Amino acid sequence: VLYQPKKIEAGHFRLTMLDVGQGLSMVIETANHQLVFDLGTRSPSGFNVVEAVVLPYLRKRHLSEVDALVISNADSDHAGAYPIFVKEMVIKQIYSGEGKRLDLKNVSNCRQEKSWIWDQVQFKFLTSTKMKDKGNDASCVLLIKNQSYSALLMADVSKKIERTLIKDYPELKNIDIVQVGHHGSSTASSIEFTTAIQAKFALLSAGYLNQFNFPRADVIEHWQQKNSQILNTSEQGAIQFNLGLKSMDYSFYRNK
Repeated sequence: VLYQPKKIEAGHFRLTMLDVGQGLSMVIETANHQLVFDLGTRSPSGFNVVEAVVLPYLRKRHLSEVDALVISNADSDHAGAYPIFVKEMVIKQIYSGEGKRLDLKNVSNCRQEKSWIWDQVQFKFLTSTKMKDKGNDASCVLLIKNQSYSALLMADVSKKIERTLIKDYPELKNIDIVQVGHHGSSTASSIEFTTAIQAKFALLSAGYLNQFNFPRADVIEHWQQKNSQILNTSEQGAIQFNLGLKSMDYSFYRNK
């Protein structure tokens, strides 16, 4: 009853890649704000990651509202049981790359470049003329930075989008953490991209023994060639990074 989560200092941020199987859900927290990036999957049986993983994690953090919900694209492994999440949580702003496919009101388009600052941490949606109105290449791409560290969330965008982003955004160099695009599919993680961003950590959200055989061997090789440390939810469970001003640490845990 008396438990209180550890406070995040101004200028710091916490990034958590939840263990949601074959899908994606991440939570980014600053001192006074929260952003949820995708909601994992749902199945025809009724099982869904929102009720099994995402909401329990937020409640454990004593959170009943989020400042922003990003549904990168409307595929079921990213949008999941979003009606349940919207019903259970107070959400101040919703962004998506495929808002028209979601039966929600007041969804802002994340494919229009937008930036803001929460507690001295910068958030920026990246865009490209090659992005589409639907499909994987409609996905939101989000860059998060404090004074010392950076994280890049790629959702499901393809190599074509990767190439335009590294050309249009010179700041995409020496990225500390990258969410590997499309769960480690060969449609993403081009040599040009991995070479340009030189990520210290490459995070994969993929289901154990998934039917798509993600991550692909060539994708793993591309990241390893650039000395990126690969962390995979199917092996490590949920992955959490704390990014301060002078240091960065990470840990693993199983969702409970």
